[in-house]
Amino acid sequence: MTYLGAYTVGSTVTHLFTSRGSTGVPTALVASSLTPSVYKDGGTLQESQFASLTTNFDSVAGLNMVVVDSTDSTPFYVKGSDYYIVLGTATVDAFAVTGEVVAAFSLNDGTLAANSITSSTFSTDALSEHSVVVGGMEAAVITAAAFAADSITSAKIADDALGPEHIADNALVSTSFAPSAYSEIAKSILTASLAGSGVPSATRNVANALRPLRNKVDLGAGSTMTVYAENDSTSGWTGSITTAATQGPLASIDPQG
Repeated sequence: MTYLGAYTVGSTVTHLFTSRGSTGVPTALVASSLTPSVYKDGGTLQESQFASLTTNFDSVAGLNMVVVDSTDSTPFYVKGSDYYIVLGTATVDAFAVTGEVVAAFSLNDGTLAANSITSSTFSTDALSEHSVVVGGMEAAVITAAAFAADSITSAKIADDALGPEHIADNALVSTSFAPSAYSEIAKSILTASLAGSGVPSATRNVANALRPLRNKVDLGAGSTMTVYAENDSTSGWTGSITTAATQGPLASIDPQG
């Protein structure tokens, strides 16, 4: 018996097999019915309406083909079940082969069960820069919808899991990211806390530190300095000004917030 692997529900399962006579030579399969039975999960439940058998396929003696259409809406063919294709009344070289199991297959919905792939699934260096080739995948094979929420988080990536030695030269180029990705990266840098905590800050961040170098700054007539945002009209942040006659026009600037 041949195990054909796992198919998605609704697939058409096709299998070629050879029938041989007593001398081992490919010999025609003589079947009284061209509808083999398909058994489910090792039990007695079976169906034959959606299965077919072609003997002497392509006019080749001994070459046979079975086809199973798993789009049955009964539903007999469902995710998570195993199926066995079994010959009905048939002979080969006058010897009965009734009940011969031709092949087996399983059905799923095209998704992987939780934790079906873990760090122990792959041996050391099983995945290298040569393992996955973009040209080997059809468009949209991997999309955002393929991943469950929080399936990839910082807690699930080991320290130093992605180092320079794991990324091939030119693996990431300007076309590797969507334009919106660059905006998000820039936003993360500009809102990063100057304290280096890795947590965004609404006040003491990189953007506010750079604003006095390029944007409008108003010292005003009072004790408040205003540093404007990029439109030069909206306040970005303010600071209190202290003056002292003995120390020049400005003695100190104390940013607020």
